[in-house]
Amino acid sequence: MGAISPLPILHGKVARRVPRAPVNRGILRYWLSKRRKPLLPARSSIMPEEIIPYLPNVMVIQVEQRPLRFRFRIVGTYLVSIYGQEYTGKYLDELDLDEHRRVITCDYLEASQCGIAHCDEYAHVMHADRYRHFERLLLPLAADGRNVDMLFGSVHEYTFTPRGDGFALRK
Repeated sequence: MGAISPLPILHGKVARRVPRAPVNRGILRYWLSKRRKPLLPARSSIMPEEIIPYLPNVMVIQVEQRPLRFRFRIVGTYLVSIYGQEYTGKYLDELDLDEHRRVITCDYLEASQCGIAHCDEYAHVMHADRYRHFERLLLPLAADGRNVDMLFGSVHEYTFTPRGDGFALRK
């Protein structure tokens, strides 16, 4: 599938040009292999049987235009387990995301409106002993190759455990 080319990154707590999580790198390579330059890949070109190892981390989000809303069409089992609830079939604006909704909405808007790949990392402390750090990849899909109607992406959680001088990374 070739080397990963740098991605234009628009927004995020920590912006990255290429994903560092292996699952996200694999999804990016797959998306690049489906791209029909200069056109974007369509949802119909994404074949689940070709990405079986990544399916638990995958999400597909429908972009509805009038009014502009984001609906989760597919949410992998790994994502359900880390988020603690099933999002499939729900709209982003229906979810209880507290202060994170604004940032997530901006990320989805940028990926869908600009039609470019978006990879970022974000983190928050859940409890005094639980620090959550995620890398999220959002990739535009377009049935006509130009107008984004879906976002295809994946999420990886880096796990940290507390220690005397802070947190230690566990992959």
